[in-house]
Amino acid sequence: MLEKKERMAGGTLRERLTGRNVAAKTGTIFGVSTLSGYMRPKSGKRLIFSIMLNNLLDEEDGPDIEDKMIDILDYM
Repeated sequence: MLEKKERMAGGTLRERLTGRNVAAKTGTIFGVSTLSGYMRPKSGKRLIFSIMLNNLLDEEDGPDIEDKMIDILDYM
């Protein structure tokens, strides 16, 4: 299990990425959504990732897309 710092596990991620071994930080600005951090996927390897979605027509779509990308990384 990754040691999760409160800043990397609370706030906007409190209800996201549950059941996954992820410690991350979000960021948003008009039309942009980001998620960067560490994870330990099912393989047991430690991964560092950074996802940036730019030119989003609807910023509400960003977290769902990021979560799906984390799901894909979880099987690496």
